[in-house]
Amino acid sequence: MKTLHLSIISISIITMLTFSFPESFAHGIDTMGNPVILSPLKQLKSGIQTQDVQCEKGLQLIFKFEDSSPACVTQLTAQILVEHGWGMWVPAVKNQNNTVLSNSIKVTNTNFTINYSIAGKGTILDAKMDARSTSLILSLNMTSNGTLTVSIPRELLDSKENNQDTQFIVLVDGQEVKYVETTSMIVRTPTIPFESGSEKIQIIATQRI
Repeated sequence: MKTLHLSIISISIITMLTFSFPESFAHGIDTMGNPVILSPLKQLKSGIQTQDVQCEKGLQLIFKFEDSSPACVTQLTAQILVEHGWGMWVPAVKNQNNTVLSNSIKVTNTNFTINYSIAGKGTILDAKMDARSTSLILSLNMTSNGTLTVSIPRELLDSKENNQDTQFIVLVDGQEVKYVETTSMIVRTPTIPFESGSEKIQIIATQRI
């Protein structure tokens, strides 16, 4: 009977440890039973989407250009990797699934203002819609490599097919580039890499709404 009682206690403890974090497979448990955030690779293997990977406190999520794989690094390392063209940085501060961006600019000839953030050195000089090509055109002055994260209201520009989001086409100075994106019901927020000297980014809807 004593052996059975100990077995029940052991099973109960294991069950508690296993299901302490049902809301997120990003968390694990170390050898001391303390909660930890898993490495980006282990998070991906557990089924977490790339854009939902979490980092330990003090680390920044960054995505490699080549294959969009995630990495968790310090802010300084993230800045260096972005400026050297290794990867793209996505701001980590979010509110109700909308990325909080520190800058804004009015889109010419519309009632919309878009929010944006730049990892690197530079600024957006102008933003306008091209109705003919269904695209948002951003004029830039970039003095280093980096990434631009811009929050685009769906009412301004969107692309869907069968009620599902389709990819934008993004051109930097006329050359198509890969990007990563977060979305909500009201905005789409792509993070776009650029090089020093870049002058124009065009974000094109592939399917008109």
